[in-house]
Amino acid sequence: MARLVPLPRDKMDPDFARYFEELMRTGGRTGGPSVAYMRNPHFFKLNQAMGDAIRANSLTPAERQIAVLTTIRHYNARFAWTVQTRQALAAGVKGETIDAINERRRPQLGHASETAAWEVADMLASKRSIDDGTYSRALAALGEQRLVDLVITVGFFSMVGTTLGAFDIDPPAAELCKAFLDK
Repeated sequence: MARLVPLPRDKMDPDFARYFEELMRTGGRTGGPSVAYMRNPHFFKLNQAMGDAIRANSLTPAERQIAVLTTIRHYNARFAWTVQTRQALAAGVKGETIDAINERRRPQLGHASETAAWEVADMLASKRSIDDGTYSRALAALGEQRLVDLVITVGFFSMVGTTLGAFDIDPPAAELCKAFLDK
């Protein structure tokens, strides 16, 4: 059971309540870790902007989603897994790739840049650093700017995974992705 519930409107700062209502009306991100972030309105707004920047960075949608899934799987972040699996499929990530990440196996990827996205995300999530060989391969496959964007993406979703885990935020049972396994 979640340790936090969404703040009721009467507990929100009036300016933040208006911002939050507009966000809900326009389809913004208000679930998952936002339940925690809404307790710090300044950070909540910064987080929305960071999320927008990550979604517009130089990575392809498939590269980004491979890195995101790999990162959030390390944190067992079921809410994020449920949301991001849908986005990965929409980005063209194959079901076999998603299954491999879910089962904590190395996925068979056809592009060096996607392999680099998985290797960097996996190494950062598990070791908190990148060894020289992985760095060299990622730099060759992605170039400097895209590698920086990849590391930023992994860092952002590490924060998401940490927040979801700390406050035990899961998706509603009806939305829980059937492919998620507690391994």
